[in-house]
Amino acid sequence: FVFRFQTNPAHVMSCMRSVDAKTISVQQWNSYSGILSFPSAPTIDGAFLPADPMTLMKTADLKDYDILMGNVRDEGTYFLLYDFIDYFDKDDATALPRDKYLEIMNNIFGKATQAEREAIIFQYTSWEGNPGYQNQQQIGRAVGDHFFTCPTNEYAQALAERGASVHYYYFTHVSTTTGVSTVAVKGRERTARLAAIKYFSGSDT
Repeated sequence: FVFRFQTNPAHVMSCMRSVDAKTISVQQWNSYSGILSFPSAPTIDGAFLPADPMTLMKTADLKDYDILMGNVRDEGTYFLLYDFIDYFDKDDATALPRDKYLEIMNNIFGKATQAEREAIIFQYTSWEGNPGYQNQQQIGRAVGDHFFTCPTNEYAQALAERGASVHYYYFTHVSTTTGVSTVAVKGRERTARLAAIKYFSGSDT
């Protein structure tokens, strides 16, 4: 398929247009390669997206822009249920043995070098409390930091450097009406992914 696309993209596009949307939506996940790796991610095409967004940011003039952005505390736990459902539970906190913790962390950060993975695992190892429950929480933190918090911070910093007024939040409130499932966290209620959105319009408690 990739070879045909490279040699005859018009033929591939014609073929894809003849397939119904549901089939494409289902079959795209056959190329899923791991947590938060989406098969239909934005593509730099030279037209709609002319270059890497962070590259475009270097020449942007954002002095008259006010931008609201931020993170939710337990953002990472939401995605663990999709990729590691055999290890976690949305209703009860999971005591995760060290060997399972290492297996999951090495899976999540499989594209990193051995030295990088060891550094990440060291950083997200809890040396206090119940190690089983802490292992579970640390995986959620690692996913949240790597895929959400750190990139958001980097993007916010880039926006501010180009003159934008960035209003940054870190959302920790526990909503009673989100209806979003996340991995259960020992000892406290979870701040679910997308939980902050309704508050911006004043429609949640």
